[in-house]
Amino acid sequence: MILVASNLIGEFLKDRKENKLNELLNDPKYTVSDTSLSYRQTNSLDEDNLLASKRKNKSSWRKFSYKELVYFEIIIELKKFGIKQEQLKTLWEMFFKEPSENKKEIVLTSKLDGEMALYCIWGGIEMTLVFYSNGRIVISDPLNLIRLSQEEPQIRIPINAIVNKLHPQIGLEVIPLHFSLQNVLFDKCSITSTKEKELLEIIRNKDYSVVKIKKKNGEAAIVYAEKNKNIAEITPNTLLKLLETKDFMDMSIVRRDGKIMNYKIEETIKL
Repeated sequence: MILVASNLIGEFLKDRKENKLNELLNDPKYTVSDTSLSYRQTNSLDEDNLLASKRKNKSSWRKFSYKELVYFEIIIELKKFGIKQEQLKTLWEMFFKEPSENKKEIVLTSKLDGEMALYCIWGGIEMTLVFYSNGRIVISDPLNLIRLSQEEPQIRIPINAIVNKLHPQIGLEVIPLHFSLQNVLFDKCSITSTKEKELLEIIRNKDYSVVKIKKKNGEAAIVYAEKNKNIAEITPNTLLKLLETKDFMDMSIVRRDGKIMNYKIEETIKL
């Protein structure tokens, strides 16, 4: 079962039909060497019917899809917690079981669950796999995750971390998070005002080495945020362009032997 916002399900099904999403997920172009599994482990999964498909013959090389690579990494993580292969049938269904064509038949688990999860991850949404002690598996977005009961024993696997570990190994870029459980909890628990949130963002900005706050009537009114840059090669034209990017800014420049060695910018930000 997958728990995501209803609008995302509609977008996923539309993109899956119109775009090459299905091909990207299911094109078998990877080999065992692209996985974290050994040939022996792969054969073991095959014997337990936990691979997407069977080889045509024993002498042929196995080929795997992107979706299978993620599936393998999830299995590896679950095995670290002592999960046995006989407990992974539901996980297999969530990645490879064909959905029913009979609209009257209610199927709670199919390969659309795993594909939907990967679709969300590509969009920067944090997706978590929850494995319960009775074998039930749920994949959830952040909003639904906080509603899941934690009274039952469970294992939680962050699929985004698995995907981002895999991507560099197969020549793909890491996917940044745009919506996570931390965002949800912050929004629900925070009592900060819009001005305070803006101030927190400035303080957390790693580009600023110094942040000074000027208060008016007991509240933060103006922020002076300082950036220091040590750059060996920079032209006056580049500095002029930097000056044009802000309405309020002070700049200090250090020159040595006729060359600009570094510069300091103090931005004035009105809250």
